[in-house]
Amino acid sequence: MKREGFTVLGKEGLRDKQSIEVVTGKIEVADDVFMGQKLFAAKLGSKYAHCKVLSIDYTRALALPGVEAVADHTDIPGWSDVKSFKGQGVAMVAATTPTIAQRALELIDVEYEERPATIDPEEALQSGSPLTGLWPDSNTNDRTELIREGGDVEAGLAEADVEMEIDLGYSNNHSNHPFSGGNATTWWNGDELYCWIDTQNPHSEHRGLAGAFDLNQNQVRVFTHGNGAGFGSGRAPAGIESSVLSRKTGKVVSYHCDRKDQFENGPKQFATKSTTRLGAKSDGTITAIDFVYSSDQGMNSFAPMTGTHQCWQHAINCMNVRLKGIGISTNTVPRSYYR
Repeated sequence: MKREGFTVLGKEGLRDKQSIEVVTGKIEVADDVFMGQKLFAAKLGSKYAHCKVLSIDYTRALALPGVEAVADHTDIPGWSDVKSFKGQGVAMVAATTPTIAQRALELIDVEYEERPATIDPEEALQSGSPLTGLWPDSNTNDRTELIREGGDVEAGLAEADVEMEIDLGYSNNHSNHPFSGGNATTWWNGDELYCWIDTQNPHSEHRGLAGAFDLNQNQVRVFTHGNGAGFGSGRAPAGIESSVLSRKTGKVVSYHCDRKDQFENGPKQFATKSTTRLGAKSDGTITAIDFVYSSDQGMNSFAPMTGTHQCWQHAINCMNVRLKGIGISTNTVPRSYYR
């Protein structure tokens, strides 16, 4: 329906200015730069959901013609020898072609110490379940608060004419995968780092790279590319890993996260179940809301409290609202948002 009085909304012929480039494949992504002049990175993921890496032998991989560098938790900022979900990075390879890089991964010999893992959020809630390792003595944390100061949920329920309870089971673990879901091409020029990356948040990437390599802000250059949006979940990490390999080789290194990488290492939506007690008067006035939700966070220590808090605070006109969020850690990929 046409709308009068608007300069943009409702006008015919408007379209996404990148739409033609996207559907024809002409839009440039971070993996497209320096074609023919760079090395290609690949990642070896953990074979277990919870383990410690005891040793890594690169002898056979480095003997493969075309392999120029390897890296692991002793080189890469943020990595450790303990792996907390299947597919978490164990080693990286840089080679002259993507095929050689993938072949080199098969030649890396890793000795693991497998540890008990907790995959199911309901199991994680049980006393005595294996600790995921995110928190020192528990797989859960929680936060309870009244949304509005002075509210009294029990008093609100007492004055209600009708009280109901609504239980919702766990939501789906959506995986958000834009068409460019984790690409970075990096190059060191002396002590300056250049990074071409598909991101909607270049300033955060810039700060992260500077912090990871102990650089001043003016020593890092970040260039953004077409990425297909973010949808709340972010991307599989790529910039730091490719930067480590680039510094080792002295060459441009490109790390492209394919769909397998994204599904194994990319964040998924928080899986959440909830119980809501609601009180209301016969005229429809809501007198109280008592909302409890449990969220599978994977290996992400941050529960989605902020967004939930804002929904209740701004969408419901009720004084007596209590929110309790229970964060659950499992040995699965870190969870994130979904938009």
